[in-house]
Amino acid sequence: ADVDDGAIADAGAARITVRGTARQVLAFFAALGDDRYPFVVAELRNQQKGRSCAVVPSDLRLWIEAAQHYLYPDVTVVCGEPEFTDDHTDTLVNPTLIVEVLSKSTKDFDRGEKFTLYRTLPSFAEYVLIAQDRHHVEHIVRQADGRWILADIDRLESTVSLASIEGRLALAEIYDKVTLPARRVSSSSS
Repeated sequence: ADVDDGAIADAGAARITVRGTARQVLAFFAALGDDRYPFVVAELRNQQKGRSCAVVPSDLRLWIEAAQHYLYPDVTVVCGEPEFTDDHTDTLVNPTLIVEVLSKSTKDFDRGEKFTLYRTLPSFAEYVLIAQDRHHVEHIVRQADGRWILADIDRLESTVSLASIEGRLALAEIYDKVTLPARRVSSSSS
């Protein structure tokens, strides 16, 4: 693989600048501060080989025209010809699918304001939110009438069907070899 070893991380923006196939996957880990989800990028990239959609690195920012704001998704898939704000090709304006891996510090923003901003993009059709603390994926799909439908998926034997990119993600694969944090059981005294 073509690899540029000049990786630059900006943890505040979950940003990494890298080049090449192997580094794109590593960039995803580094941006999360975690190496738990290599399957998402690798699987989506494999499914899109020979198709018109491409998985782009996490250092490619999105321009939200309606809010005059940049955002850095964890994973972006663009179908058709990528459209950029200028010749630098570092700011995409037409994502099809966006994946965010939720953390304690980002989950409210990812579900709320960030999703609201993403929805202003006409090309944006699907949103996948992956929990780090339990087996749980939120799959949100834009309907033909503009409504968004949420499906909560918790069973490891389930598969998320990604219609906008003709792909899929199996929960068993997403969480393969992932050690989840111990869940606290609240006790009440009588």
